[in-house]
Amino acid sequence: MTTLVTNCQKMILLAITILAVTPTKCIAQPHENLWVITSPDERRTPTSEHLRQCLTQLAQEWKVPIENLPPILIFHVSSNVAETADVRGTLVLRKNSFQQQQWYFEIWIVGDQPLMQYILALQNVLEHTFHLAPRDEQRQEVLTRVGRVQNAIIDVREGK
Repeated sequence: MTTLVTNCQKMILLAITILAVTPTKCIAQPHENLWVITSPDERRTPTSEHLRQCLTQLAQEWKVPIENLPPILIFHVSSNVAETADVRGTLVLRKNSFQQQQWYFEIWIVGDQPLMQYILALQNVLEHTFHLAPRDEQRQEVLTRVGRVQNAIIDVREGK
């Protein structure tokens, strides 16, 4: 019980911290079952649309129905915010929602990370949800293909 209370308190503290610093920069971007929340002191975050494209390509590669995915909440936070939330690096967590029969995933990305870090986290979500057990070589081939395609996408917001 103490752990549950402590974890809830940490999540509330994190949300308050993110919202209190600069609410105009804290962007929650809904896109079907995927949301991205960025702490105000992190600049380079892929858009929810781009991450949705990554997820869609991964699902196509593994031939799994993306419609059956639970909600995915991606936190891209600075090391300071991560420390407040007691997060030490990239995490993929399966969480139960307040409605006992539903669950969702939290992906925590700390600091400036390459797109491949997001793709790998989304791959972990697919493996867990659909009980995939690819060989390491298969996983690497898929991740490489998805990474190449997605890294080639031009982001007009930053002129990349």
